[in-house]
Amino acid sequence: MYCYAVNGRSVSPCHLWLTGCEGTMESQLKRIPGVDKWVIEKESRSYIEALHDQKDNLVYLTADSETVLEDLDSKKMYIIGGLVDRNRWKRLTRKKAQEQGIQTAKLPIDNYLKMSS
Repeated sequence: MYCYAVNGRSVSPCHLWLTGCEGTMESQLKRIPGVDKWVIEKESRSYIEALHDQKDNLVYLTADSETVLEDLDSKKMYIIGGLVDRNRWKRLTRKKAQEQGIQTAKLPIDNYLKMSS
């Protein structure tokens, strides 16, 4: 809800996709008031299945990437996963992206915020 709301107020909104919208995810989405009116793409398949013809343009955002994302490329599709893997599942999303042959990048958060550990 937060991402959708912020994107809608953005000067330069992006095209949002929700992938893997089946089972528990689908039932949880249906609980959000007005979600059926959102102007987004909802896909039951995973991103790798739904966007397989765009694989070269996919970039999985993960804090464990060695590449720091300095600029957004309008030709790229950035994947924001639903799992924060800094503690229990360290490097899980980076490993997943590598196995799928997808580029990775991390946001330059360390350059702007001091995070407590």
